[in-house]
Amino acid sequence: MTRDEAIVASLAGVSGLALAALYVFPPARWFGWDETWGSTSRADLARPPGPMERLRIRWAGRVADAVRDEFGATSVNSWYRNPELNDAIGGSPTSFHMTGLGMDLQPASGSSEDWARYLHTRTDLPLDEVIWYGHKSHVHISVAPGFAPGKREFLYAYDPGDGSTKYSTWTP
Repeated sequence: MTRDEAIVASLAGVSGLALAALYVFPPARWFGWDETWGSTSRADLARPPGPMERLRIRWAGRVADAVRDEFGATSVNSWYRNPELNDAIGGSPTSFHMTGLGMDLQPASGSSEDWARYLHTRTDLPLDEVIWYGHKSHVHISVAPGFAPGKREFLYAYDPGDGSTKYSTWTP
């Protein structure tokens, strides 16, 4: 049994109240459950997250809150994606979005580069990967699972002119 499975099993053993808390209380101070799943392009495939994904979304929520605290209004482009939705929109088969630990956030103020610079300074956050897009306006953030420190890999994504997306290591 993995650590995550043990957490879910222990929730089931404690009471229905503990499990219900994953569905009632918001995942973060600034974000509601309705913002953590879904798709504007493929709403027909969107499914709400289960208990394990909800635990992970709560963990990732502290990073989303830190960005919101620093920059103000923040939109969620994508957070949790079930495997069918992830496949339909061309997501990576190993995407952290499918676990609830990956999110694409849209700045209302500051640029995606400003956000990446800020996240680079936040060594207290469990960042696994941060990608800022030069040709788009969002930042992809993957949060390390559990209490792992994370790889802290920072990437810059760009369109080389042929409509594709290329990635390069980035250091501010």
